[in-house]
Amino acid sequence: MLEAGTGQAVETRMNAVVILAGDFRATPAIERVLREADLVVAADGGAHHLENLEITPGLLVGDLDSIAGERRAELDSRGVEIVRRPEDKDATDAELALLAALDRGATAVTILGGRGGPRADHEAANLLLLAHPRLAAVDARFLTATTEVRAFGPGDHTCAVESGETISLAPITANVRGVTLAGVRWPLAAVDLELGSTYTVSNRATEPEVALRIVDGVVLFFRDLSGDGTDPAADRTEMP
Repeated sequence: MLEAGTGQAVETRMNAVVILAGDFRATPAIERVLREADLVVAADGGAHHLENLEITPGLLVGDLDSIAGERRAELDSRGVEIVRRPEDKDATDAELALLAALDRGATAVTILGGRGGPRADHEAANLLLLAHPRLAAVDARFLTATTEVRAFGPGDHTCAVESGETISLAPITANVRGVTLAGVRWPLAAVDLELGSTYTVSNRATEPEVALRIVDGVVLFFRDLSGDGTDPAADRTEMP
């Protein structure tokens, strides 16, 4: 795409939502994320969350073992693209749905419905999807009614927050080197973190912007949105 009068290429942002079958509460902000998305991808039983909101996904992906036959038939009758995968597969329905969104050009992805349910392994795997190699250049987040999570690797990251919000970092590589964090009650200056450490859990934002620098490694960056009145639908992160 070219910007008018300049001849310069302008990146077109394509917002996709991937909705999974885990615990889900549709706050007004989350409903807005869904309704404003350029593409909504349902991972198997995640389609039932959309049914309650009267939203039709553009794509249904998975082995279809957790979606009711009536719901599947309804989506099929509406012309929804259905990509069925075998039950014996090398990736979860969540990952397959995420990759399907990227294959269709998504440059920003919000993952919903990825928390809770009977399978703790699925919940952990859903969070770790944020560190998927194909998301390296994608603005990706895991969002619930109370929490927003992003993965950050080497570089400088600026995150708009609300003063007083709880901010946590969780290292997900063996070592995370040179972590500098500003705009919080307990700032960090070139600190090294190890996988499994809880040293950076439950910090507190003191400014409307948190600055994070990482020399090497990857962390999950958690924002506690519960009860702070913020709008998690807003684009609050500027990535280098």
